[in-house]
Amino acid sequence: MFGEGNNIGPDLTSYERQNLDFWIHAMVNPSLELREGYLNYVATMNDGRTVMGLMEDQSPKTVALRDLNGQVQVLNRGEMESLSASPISLMPPALLNGLDETELRDFFAYLMKQQ
Repeated sequence: MFGEGNNIGPDLTSYERQNLDFWIHAMVNPSLELREGYLNYVATMNDGRTVMGLMEDQSPKTVALRDLNGQVQVLNRGEMESLSASPISLMPPALLNGLDETELRDFFAYLMKQQ
């Protein structure tokens, strides 16, 4: 948001930040609605490795996945056993658990902040 953070999810700056119903549902169950472009892909390689990341690029011969640290790994399709989009969001569920009332108010005040 506001040009800060890593590119592992959509930029929240232009979202309906005053709509608490939107935020609460998205945080309590982040896998309910997965946004295109931010799907986590899982590649199972013939050598037994599992590689996960956001789809950076793809061609008939290769797939490039970007991990949460921003590192891109180019994989040869011929060395893949399978490639599938995960139905689980990268955002952890229960994100609000453990926050007290003051922390929750501060968190939502930040999200709703206009800049």
